[in-house]
Amino acid sequence: MRSLLRPLQKAGLDGVEMVCADGFIRDVHPIIAAYIADHPEQCLVACVKESRCPKCLIRTEDRGTGRGKQTPWRKHKATAKKLKKSAKGALPTGFTEEGLRPIKPFWADLPHADIFVCVTPDILHQLHKGMFKDHVVKWASACVPGGEHEVDARFQCMPAHPELRHFSQGISLVSQWTGTEYKNMEKVFLGVIAGAAPKEVILAVRGLLDFIYYAHFESHTNASLSCLDEAWMQFHRYKSSFIKHYALSTGIPKAWANFSGIPKLHAMDHYLRSIRLLGSAPGYNTEGTERLHIDFAKNAYRAGNKKQYIRQMTEWLDRQEAVHRFQAYLQWRIPPAKKEVQLERSLHEPADFTATRDDSQASLHPGTLPSSPSDEEQEYHTAPTSNAAHRTYKIPKRPSYPQMKAWEASERFGARDLSWYLEEFLRDEAAVAPTSVLATIPRVSELSRETWLSLYKQISFELPTMTQVSRHVISDVIHATPAESAIVSGVELNAKPARFSTVLAYRSARTQGVDRGRNRRADVSSLSVGLVRAIFRAPDAWSQLAPHPLLYIEWFTPLTTFDPDLAMYSVTPSKSRRHRGFRSASVVPVTQIVRTCHLIPRWGPSIDPDWCQEDIYENCKDFLVNPYLRHSDFVLLRFLHRK
Repeated sequence: MRSLLRPLQKAGLDGVEMVCADGFIRDVHPIIAAYIADHPEQCLVACVKESRCPKCLIRTEDRGTGRGKQTPWRKHKATAKKLKKSAKGALPTGFTEEGLRPIKPFWADLPHADIFVCVTPDILHQLHKGMFKDHVVKWASACVPGGEHEVDARFQCMPAHPELRHFSQGISLVSQWTGTEYKNMEKVFLGVIAGAAPKEVILAVRGLLDFIYYAHFESHTNASLSCLDEAWMQFHRYKSSFIKHYALSTGIPKAWANFSGIPKLHAMDHYLRSIRLLGSAPGYNTEGTERLHIDFAKNAYRAGNKKQYIRQMTEWLDRQEAVHRFQAYLQWRIPPAKKEVQLERSLHEPADFTATRDDSQASLHPGTLPSSPSDEEQEYHTAPTSNAAHRTYKIPKRPSYPQMKAWEASERFGARDLSWYLEEFLRDEAAVAPTSVLATIPRVSELSRETWLSLYKQISFELPTMTQVSRHVISDVIHATPAESAIVSGVELNAKPARFSTVLAYRSARTQGVDRGRNRRADVSSLSVGLVRAIFRAPDAWSQLAPHPLLYIEWFTPLTTFDPDLAMYSVTPSKSRRHRGFRSASVVPVTQIVRTCHLIPRWGPSIDPDWCQEDIYENCKDFLVNPYLRHSDFVLLRFLHRK
């Protein structure tokens, strides 16, 4: 490292001319500002023992107390002098007390540097793997009556969502964990232990999860940093509950009895100050370097025949760089007009869109969907947010079920009285339609159970960007697919389970208009949760009244009931006024949909053994709206509308 960074000594002092991003040449003084590493390497770089903090002077036995913010940080110049004296055989004052190791640091002569400030937060190893997976999951699971068996059963029954991995065998049998598994566990873990774990354990787990999600913000304000600090304090306030409910019965190492033996817990103390000094934590996440290890080492090794692999890996990387440079050159050389022609052509080429998930994330990829259409349409609609940004939805041009009578759709999709609710919707639209439109369409009363409908398996749309978590447009997919079975050689195979998405939506256009007219961010209390049973278009004869795709939705109660311990909204199925004993339902256009959501059942003290994922919405009568599904959901349901 000393040889690698030696050029920075002269350049940092005297400066060097560099071409900046705007094309101008300026005198720049490059310095070392951040060092990304896990805890052992952080301690090695800081020249301290692994039982001490690489950033501050807190004592080993005090690391779990949460006093790190009040402890003075290590001093770069003073520490460098002590290490220099130690190299000469002396024992400087405070050398042992500060936990230093006799190492000649590479950073001692670097100008304008403070290596202890440069040590950055490590979300992957400190939070996802460290505090959450290695410690809190084990502690909290032991606090649940029934232990791992009860926790596994709840994971198995968890409702599905494209952004969520389903642990079909629970979590106790998973032998190899990755960052993807950690994050997917975090999305539902608080809801899994809800109702079974003691209240203090719930509050401690919630504090940690909130801290992790706030630490993931890409853009911070004083308000978000205050929330980060509050989550940190909440975890420390209730962490003793793990000692009370877990340590006494199971036993943990003595050093962990006061949490002093967990350096990753103490590292959380420094997140707030590091973010203020260096910027948001995701920019320094070791997931980036872990990914480079896959791209530049594992993939390169697998591309050869494992003989003389270093030479083969080097050659493979050289060729990959050459291909990348040539692709960049072609992109630069293609005139803008040709790019537009190619883009226009790609928009009209056949392509299916379906939600798929790999090991890293859930996203939209072109793919083949059985009985699915092969082209797409794009139309723009105003999103129900404070700005007037247009949102795009995509729906297959050819429906998955092109000719199906209303009564058959009601039976196959579980959309009770579909024709009646469609007639009700069209009647409301006709009441405000111009006379010229009404003169060209049949009477709405001509709709019947025999009316032919075109139904779709899915529809996707864009979510509004939230600068706190992402500046990129994210696609959201709504599914409405009935259970399907295949018959091969007269033998009926296992049925493919039904797939119906839950959404946050406005129950009426009037509510949506009032909320948008307030000229502020959407108030979640005006939103309701719904279970989408069918996606379809109105018959051609009434298409002028309903130009956009329609959704048959079974409603839950509005987001008005809030659980203060879980900090989640609670909903129950809304009862129908027309059909006693049945759920309230209606037909709404896709323009009233805000986003998909995820519901977590309220399990109670123990899970009902008759529950399973396929029929959880029929058996369970009380749900929690999951704010941890995506970071954008956390911003909407927790940060912007915090109680």
